Amino acid sequence: MQQRRNAMAAFALFGGGLLLLGACEGVQLGGDALSMNLPPQRAQVCRDAVRNAMAERNVTEDWIRRVHYQAIQNPSRTGSTRIEGFEAWVYPRQGRGALVVELSNSCQVRRVWAQGMR
Repeated sequence: MQQRRNAMAAFALFGGGLLLLGACEGVQLGGDALSMNLPPQRAQVCRDAVRNAMAERNVTEDWIRRVHYQAIQNPSRTGSTRIEGFEAWVYPRQGRGALVVELSNSCQVRRVWAQGMR
C-alpha cells in the first residue's frame, strides 16, 4: 500500500503538460536504446505506447533524462527462452529511480509503476 502511495505521489510531482513527440527523440524514446533492445517490427508501436503512457501521467519531456528498453524473458522447460514482453525504464533528469512501463509482447501497456523514486 505504501509503495502505491509513493508511486502516486511521484506521478503528482511531475507537473502538467504533455510529452512532446518530437522532443522524445532527443531523450532516446526512439534512439539507440530502443533499436538495440526491441525487435524492429515492434519498435514504433512500443515507442508510441511509452509516449502515451508518459503523456497520460503528465510527464513532460524536460523531466526525462533517458529511456532504457529491455526484454522480459521467460525460460521454457525445453531450455529455450521466450520473450514475454518488454519494460521501458524512464529515468528522470533529477533525482533517483525510474518510472517503469511494462509492455506486452505486442507492446500494449500492462502497467506503470515508480521504482526507487524519492
